[in-house]
Amino acid sequence: MAAGPKGKKSIEAEVIRILNNKEIIINKGQEDGIVIGDRFIVGDSLGEVYNPRVKESYGHFLNIKETLEVITTYPRFSVLAKVEYKTEGGQINVALTQKAASIMAKSLYGETKNIERTIPVNEQQIKPFNKGKNKYISLGDLAILKI
Repeated sequence: MAAGPKGKKSIEAEVIRILNNKEIIINKGQEDGIVIGDRFIVGDSLGEVYNPRVKESYGHFLNIKETLEVITTYPRFSVLAKVEYKTEGGQINVALTQKAASIMAKSLYGETKNIERTIPVNEQQIKPFNKGKNKYISLGDLAILKI
């Protein structure tokens, strides 16, 4: 497991129960270091990333379905949900100020675009993963702690 910010280790869990259309349960909890507010990338594995030279697995390449947050923890499992933070009230709505700041930045500095360029590779060694077709979270899907 790789260590991330604040010493948090990468954790791979599995969806073991779907409570309703807002909450799922994963098989990792307090005993594994999971705390409320941890975020997990949830999806199904498109394949394992494996280094044959050193005979080591580096994890799974995911068909990402959603990013969910831990809302409740138990010793051996956790409940995840899609959490949206919304600020209400106050003199100036936060969403409005973020939008205004974005518009001002674009007009002052222009817009940044990410462009993927072709890189020189041995084309005989290209081995892509098949794209996942299932967009619904299902039992057995992986949940990987976002560090």
